[in-house]
Amino acid sequence: MTDTIDTIGYFWLADNPDNKVAGRLLFYPKQARLDILESLESIQPGNIPVGTISEDKVRIEGKTQMGDLILADCQRQVFFSECYRVGSIIRGISSESSTQNPLLSFDYMDIELDLLSDWVGSIDTTITTETNQGFSVNYQPHVLAEHQFDWGEVSLLIHYMIHYLSSQPVTSHHRLIVKLNEPRGLNDLRKLKSAAQRLLTLATNRPCLIEEAKVGIGRGEGTWMEHTLGDNLVDTDRARSPLPLFSYTDIGGIEGIAKWFDLYLMYGRAINSLTSSVYIDVLYAENRYTNSVAAIESIAVRDDSSLISDHSVKRRVKHIANQLAGTIFDDLVDNQIETWANKAVDIRNEWAAHGSDNDRIDYQMVSAFGESVYYLGVIWLLTECGMPQSVFDKIQERGVFDSLKRRLRPHLENG
Repeated sequence: MTDTIDTIGYFWLADNPDNKVAGRLLFYPKQARLDILESLESIQPGNIPVGTISEDKVRIEGKTQMGDLILADCQRQVFFSECYRVGSIIRGISSESSTQNPLLSFDYMDIELDLLSDWVGSIDTTITTETNQGFSVNYQPHVLAEHQFDWGEVSLLIHYMIHYLSSQPVTSHHRLIVKLNEPRGLNDLRKLKSAAQRLLTLATNRPCLIEEAKVGIGRGEGTWMEHTLGDNLVDTDRARSPLPLFSYTDIGGIEGIAKWFDLYLMYGRAINSLTSSVYIDVLYAENRYTNSVAAIESIAVRDDSSLISDHSVKRRVKHIANQLAGTIFDDLVDNQIETWANKAVDIRNEWAAHGSDNDRIDYQMVSAFGESVYYLGVIWLLTECGMPQSVFDKIQERGVFDSLKRRLRPHLENG
């Protein structure tokens, strides 16, 4: 999502529509802020210490130069004037519609992601409907596939446009449409938005940007903007692997996405932790290591509740690693899962105890084992998700593990 906003208008608290005040809304890649001329709340800024940020989150609505806006999860800040830190912005839903939906619950979401079309690739389809737009023909979105998951249905759409006077005569892009069985709040919709984003990150080992997200209920629809990890904080132009780890076709198409959505609803926090390192331009090897180990611990505890009270990192890592005996991960560690798990946790503990003593740290070893812990999480998640064998065959075919296996081997032999 790359839009910026700089607009003025009148704003009010959702539960106090009679107190409308003038203000200016700013939305940039790293912040969203509402500056207002007068106080929206009963406690005046002069009675609040300068620098205070309210812990309470409120909902603000407004009519601006760019139309109706809903500002969700806003936190009041008092400096020399009053302003609000804005969590989410929803454009295009009127305040009248908002009044009928006080909990901001929606049963529909349309997501555009920058990596989706490349990842999906070419799929045969038939186009029948068109509308003329000057020198272009804009074809109506066409549903390619759909499948049920726990909360509803996810669909893949394709949108074609033919440009008559262009060096690129045909362009297309894909979108994911989520139709829910019942209305859900923004927190739940964030989970589904993140599920799609993190699947593409896992598949491509690249940051995935959410170009646009729309939410709706009934006939009302609005564009949803917020500054969250991966939406607009990452430079995606840096060099990356030219080929994905696995493709849309490899996972079984839309059924694979539906399976992943169900898995994410169970392991979302761990998946975010595991993939977070992909969104950081410069990352120390030990930081990726600790993030990946934390993700594995989270997965283990979620998979086996008896490990909640067992704080042994080694037992938690082994719980996950031992489930992958006979898989491509077993091959990665030369069929030495037990030795690998012991060594992986010992390195983590060594780092935790002697992190400031650089002479005791072999950073090449830390890098190799950190990457292997990351792939332990990847392979476990794909296995738990019930992905077809074609996914694991493609990972093998890509040769992703070849160099990593060579880097690990001497340390396993000396383990």
